[in-house]
Amino acid sequence: MSSIKISKMQHLKSYFLQIENIMKAQVSTDKTYHLMSSLDQGFKDLANIDIDINEARSALLNYYKTRYLPRIDYSIEGSVKKRTPQSYLPTSDSGIIAQYLFLVQNDKGINAKHKFIANTNYRNSYSNIHLYEHPSLVTILEKFGEEDVYLVNAKGDVVYSIYKNSDFGTNLLKGPYKNTALATVFKKSSRLKQGKIAVNDISNYEPRLNKKIAFIAAPIYYENKYQGSIIFQFPMSKVDAIMNFHYQYDK
Repeated sequence: MSSIKISKMQHLKSYFLQIENIMKAQVSTDKTYHLMSSLDQGFKDLANIDIDINEARSALLNYYKTRYLPRIDYSIEGSVKKRTPQSYLPTSDSGIIAQYLFLVQNDKGINAKHKFIANTNYRNSYSNIHLYEHPSLVTILEKFGEEDVYLVNAKGDVVYSIYKNSDFGTNLLKGPYKNTALATVFKKSSRLKQGKIAVNDISNYEPRLNKKIAFIAAPIYYENKYQGSIIFQFPMSKVDAIMNFHYQYDK
């Protein structure tokens, strides 16, 4: 093997080791559990706020039809087939309200949804928690070049993501993305012991417009009981950049 190829592999190994260490650090303290617990309770409480669920559902369907599905290239090899807008709806009222508040009413633009820190149009504990905790998680994403960060409770609900794509608020065990790589890595992590890491192969991911994506996940434990998982999403472009020395060399 040439010295350039060896160096490429060392860079790639170093990158994944760095991500693994970040994840282990995140779950090694009770802070991540308490954050998960607070967001989880806030997520559940969304079902009780003063929003007409039928109005929220209708607005979401319009969002999928006009702002989400038209942007996805389903002709990309390895992509899933396009579905009806109804099939993308979260399975819970909390999920529908969460997407209504942070997708439909997000005024930061399609590529800047992570800058929407809180929805102040409706009083709810979830937005209050999000207001204080979201910036620190964005800092992790920006510092280490990740694509997204998720918190998923033990029942499979995506109670938090930085970018608030269409997987936010859905259930990974029975919702519209139950057969995706995100769901697979979540289920793997839920069966791991504390301090272990789950990864999955790179594949097209529909909520990211069928970009090549990979996920790495770590289980969150509290008092020896599984509470959920933290999941990092990272893009194939990051791997390509490392393998190409940021495009200065051919593979």
